[in-house]
Amino acid sequence: MNISALLIIGTMALLAGAILYLPFFIGFRIIHKKMPPKITITRAGLTVYGAGVVVLFTCYAQSVLAPDTIFGDFVSTRDGRLAFALFIMAFWAFAASVLGRCGYPLYIYRPHSGPNS
Repeated sequence: MNISALLIIGTMALLAGAILYLPFFIGFRIIHKKMPPKITITRAGLTVYGAGVVVLFTCYAQSVLAPDTIFGDFVSTRDGRLAFALFIMAFWAFAASVLGRCGYPLYIYRPHSGPNS
């Protein structure tokens, strides 16, 4: 492996990270903008998000494990993956709304009590 190429790639990665990180770090330290509220994920939220990961992983595995089935063929195309992901996101947004109205919110907003909390 060419060592100069490795050094150039590493240097560029460090510079890109510094360029993206430093403005936000300096801005929050100097300007002291109002801090956003804390978000706490509830047990219902962990359950729904965990089930979401399992459903997405299982359904995308269909394209590898059973590509001859109708669903496996659908998920193995780019448009099929996109349509499936959009359907799942819409379903989970609906489920979050219904669970929130029934008294099981997925997350809770908690405002900060001070600048160092």
